[in-house]
Amino acid sequence: MAHQSAICGIDIGNTAVKVAIASVSSNTQPEIIGAASVPSLAVRSGEIVDIQEIVECIRDAIGQASAMAGVQVKRAFVAANGPHIETRMSRGTIAVARADGEITAGDISRVMQTAQVVSLPPNREILHVIPREFIIDTTERVRDPVGMKGMRLEVDVVIVHGASRPLKNIARCVQDCGVGVAGFVYGPLASSLVALDRHQKEFGVAHLDVGGGTASLTVWDQADLIHAAVMKVGSRHITNDLAILLRTSLENAERIKIELGSVNEAIDRRRKIDTIDLTSYMDEPFIATRRQLLHVIDARARELLDLVVDELKKAGKHGQLPAGVILSGGGSKLPGFVSLVRDTLGLPVRQAKPIGVTAFDAAHDPAYSVALGLVAWGFLQDKTERIHSPVFSGGQEAVGSVIRWLKNFLP
Repeated sequence: MAHQSAICGIDIGNTAVKVAIASVSSNTQPEIIGAASVPSLAVRSGEIVDIQEIVECIRDAIGQASAMAGVQVKRAFVAANGPHIETRMSRGTIAVARADGEITAGDISRVMQTAQVVSLPPNREILHVIPREFIIDTTERVRDPVGMKGMRLEVDVVIVHGASRPLKNIARCVQDCGVGVAGFVYGPLASSLVALDRHQKEFGVAHLDVGGGTASLTVWDQADLIHAAVMKVGSRHITNDLAILLRTSLENAERIKIELGSVNEAIDRRRKIDTIDLTSYMDEPFIATRRQLLHVIDARARELLDLVVDELKKAGKHGQLPAGVILSGGGSKLPGFVSLVRDTLGLPVRQAKPIGVTAFDAAHDPAYSVALGLVAWGFLQDKTERIHSPVFSGGQEAVGSVIRWLKNFLP
């Protein structure tokens, strides 16, 4: 298979580098043909702290996924994550160019360009400019203005921007592996493409992606991205807490968390409190009570959900999301976490299942949601007409025809 028919996504997370490769034929949805995850401790809160280690992890993950897929990766879409990513609203306004007032694709391009003219510090880079709604004269919430009549065209957009330094460090690491950066994509935005459907975004939904070092939250209403946040609590914090409690290594604590851990202590207290023999994990005789483990894990999970509640209140959507909460990320797999989120937020909750891509069983793991989303993002871009868009200094070309791109996010 020629590499031109494949799309690659690279998610450099706080605990692992994940790579997904998809085969693309015609206009059908991409099919995942290769995926790999390589553990790493070289990233903290979205910033690389050991370039050499992360280069080796990226190279290893790409090599494993490429061998599975039978393709050579030349370029990839790369996730941008971490607390340094921020969003802001902006509005652009233009006069319609044609004398008869008919709005054209050229008008759309011009009004989008004016919306991008915002004052950002010199160390910030614009990642995305996402249209929320168009306004024609006094008519609001227009989805597709092309062909309509008016004198003035406005657009409200969400601008996603990040710090230049961590983005450039990630670009260098990927390029050192012989792979070009096709584009940076905000991780939560990418994962929303495969975790949320258009109806959920229209009705109102939150997407919580629990990673190793951070958790990200996006909130959608009437098909618009209305709020995004990155919280500095992730599943690795649970591992650290267990390591301190049990006075053992992080490796042992991670195994105990994965194989024995659960959350929602209130439910487990109804069960018989028994002891757990951890000797096989600790390499020495060690007995602990289930309550000890549950208390530590549960406390961190509730700390995260307290932050989620705060963010939902900021968005004005606490308890007011008919489509509920969709969970993804490796940290969301802890037994009891779904019920804990449901009890805490008072909303319907479910684990994300990939939509818009065809994936084999292993790639259905929630930990791959960002990597699969990057593939879906690349697929949608390949379907659009290419126009110039200044997304990242160094030249990411083309977000695509604005109207066709917009329809990928709206019902």
